[in-house]
Amino acid sequence: MNTNPPEKMDKRHHYFLILDCETATVPFIKELDSATQKKVSMLCPLIYNIGWKIVDSKGREYNRRSFLISEVFSNPDLFNTAYYKDKRPLYISALCRKSIDIVTWFQARAKLIADIEKVEAIGAYNAAFDYYKAIRFTDRFIEKSYSTNFIEWYEQQRAKFVNAPARKSKSKPKNSNQKEDFTFHGIKVPIFDIWFLACKYLMNTNKYRDYCLNNNHLSESGKYYSTSAETAYRFIKQDEDFNEAHTAIEDADIESEILAHILKKKGKIEIGIKPFPFQLVGKVE
Repeated sequence: MNTNPPEKMDKRHHYFLILDCETATVPFIKELDSATQKKVSMLCPLIYNIGWKIVDSKGREYNRRSFLISEVFSNPDLFNTAYYKDKRPLYISALCRKSIDIVTWFQARAKLIADIEKVEAIGAYNAAFDYYKAIRFTDRFIEKSYSTNFIEWYEQQRAKFVNAPARKSKSKPKNSNQKEDFTFHGIKVPIFDIWFLACKYLMNTNKYRDYCLNNNHLSESGKYYSTSAETAYRFIKQDEDFNEAHTAIEDADIESEILAHILKKKGKIEIGIKPFPFQLVGKVE
């Protein structure tokens, strides 16, 4: 974790907000087969830990936020669906040290919106998931949970997956996922994907591909090279002992370093989210 005091913002630099989320999902996931569980965890993510920082193009830090979301973290039916639920003692320890705050989603959302308004663009490693899936579904779920028709709405979501007949996915326009803005509660801000930038400017080299082969950093299927933030960071630092924390603010730290490394080579942010960026690195031959 970065323990240096934040810099003071001024008008001489370009500022970006880098965010990471750790998520659980809806309780009915336990009723589903493994393939559908993966689909639901991607389509219905519920944030229990969110962290972000404001940085400039050199990676210098200007603000830092780290929250547990009480509506999810403090609800066993929700939190126990999390892939990293075994990290709960780490969060309890952090709460005791006062290095993280537990707040309502609405409190965290207000801080996030205020900080987004301070920057010229926002990003994440796999920004499509963090912003368009996790933030938006969490926002919708928690707002609904305070409404009188929550049970009806929840059962409608459940019915989409539980005992539902298999459906062929509808084809989408070729460029439907190539988004350049994020709109949320009245704000609209340019968005970029550090994963895409890393694949395009850091990983699409024979040096990186050889590194993955020599260290067995491949995708789960073995067909592609690993393009995870952990592998990217190991490559930059040449540190095979590094392991990603999978806690939001610590992951935002390494993602900010990856971005700064790319910007040192490229010079400016490339706005937009492109689908399947790992394909840029190519298949394992």
